[in-house]
Amino acid sequence: MKLRPYQVKASWRKGSAHVFADALSRHPVSIPTSDDELGEDPALSCRSIRICLLQDGPQSLQFAKLRTAAASDPDYQMQVLVFIKNGFPSAQKQLPEPLRAYWNVREHLSTDDGIILQGLRIVVPASLRASSLINLDAAHQGLTRTKRRARQTVYWPGMNSELDMLVRSCDACREFQPSQSAEPPISDRKPTLPFESVSADLFSCQGCEYLVFVDRSTGWSCIAKLGHSATSAEVLRHFRKWFSDVGVPQVISTDGGPQFASHRFAEFCERWGIRHIQSSPHYPQLNGHAEAAVKAMKYLVE
Repeated sequence: MKLRPYQVKASWRKGSAHVFADALSRHPVSIPTSDDELGEDPALSCRSIRICLLQDGPQSLQFAKLRTAAASDPDYQMQVLVFIKNGFPSAQKQLPEPLRAYWNVREHLSTDDGIILQGLRIVVPASLRASSLINLDAAHQGLTRTKRRARQTVYWPGMNSELDMLVRSCDACREFQPSQSAEPPISDRKPTLPFESVSADLFSCQGCEYLVFVDRSTGWSCIAKLGHSATSAEVLRHFRKWFSDVGVPQVISTDGGPQFASHRFAEFCERWGIRHIQSSPHYPQLNGHAEAAVKAMKYLVE
């Protein structure tokens, strides 16, 4: 629509004859001269401009430290630069061990006056990586934003994993992150004998209540139909029958439902010498062993 007032005549021109605006042509500071013409390699020219802006900007002190660290790093100065200038070998195993981490980005590496660039990112020498990590995490923006910030400015092999460790161990990042991840579950001691430790739970199916009793060692399940109402007396009656068949367990795990949280059930466990472990009613995963048995038994009943 912007071109509608004009009579446009399109003509073909080969790609090498196209004219591209260089990085500073939109805001010139003086009358252009022959030195302002774009070089043969536009990508290298843009990288040089980026480095020059760093030198002349407020980060000049940090840039001086970068040059000093790069000059004193033997892997950085004597090996990586040599392979960038002379070319990488045809196989990764032909590289020295410290340089093999650069293999996947070898086609994006270039140099500018002793500084290595990966695309438009500065490859940081080993001695400055710890301080670079601290600077990247200074705003405590979380893992995703910190990584995004790093991918725009700096690079070194293994940077992502180091950022993961830094952010996860940072107290400020953990305090201000939007949600806390779940803690890893603590597993109970694995039983050494069948029916040494059991789980129990109730479920409803087609208007009837069912009781499931499952061994944590073998996975053997027992099921009993309780009718339309499940009381502690009914649950205990079936427990006594199962105990006479398979033996008295040392531990019973339940979800703490009304039948298992009653005073009568507590007296029963104390009299038989059973340790009763209750999970939170709002966190059924803690009684996941019984939940899995309920799912299988309910499927069979249906």
